Amino acid sequence: MTQPKSIKASVGFRKLSAGDVLARANAVLDGVYTAKDDYPNPPVDQATLKAQIDALSAGITAALDGGKKAVTAREHLKEVVIKSLGQLGHYVEANCKDDLQTFLKSGFQPISAVRTPAAPLSESIRKIVPGKNSGQLEVTLVSHTGNGFAVQHRRFLSSIFYANFEANHNLYVVHHRSATSNHQRW
Repeated sequence: MTQPKSIKASVGFRKLSAGDVLARANAVLDGVYTAKDDYPNPPVDQATLKAQIDALSAGITAALDGGKKAVTAREHLKEVVIKSLGQLGHYVEANCKDDLQTFLKSGFQPISAVRTPAAPLSESIRKIVPGKNSGQLEVTLVSHTGNGFAVQHRRFLSSIFYANFEANHNLYVVHHRSATSNHQRW
């Protein structure tokens, strides 16, 4: 018998803007503290979270002029709210009894359990990243059968670079050499 997967709250707020953190905090304030039956003893009391939200809102307004001190104060207030939301998020995870409806009442968003793989760049190339040395690219192929293939790289539609390869399974390091003669325009 398989156990149901536990619901995880999305608490990664650091990359969000202060306005987005404020919106999520207001949703949590409206959710966690109104569902007293489901969440009887939150680790952060309602008055504390409300005061932090009000302070962040005032900090956002003060930072609109772009002053360095006001922006720093806003970011500090944002971190305070994020810390409280993290505590509440873990509390909600533990007390929702793995029931999605109960979890959603809290105002938090669940983390998706489904991971979608990154789409390949083309039907034959999975990814291209800069190589370890200058003038190199690392090309990872989706699959490669057979011995031969060629890569052409055009920069600014004026020159073509031809490549030599060092193969290691489906990872190829491409060494560029410029074709100085016989420039072609496509």
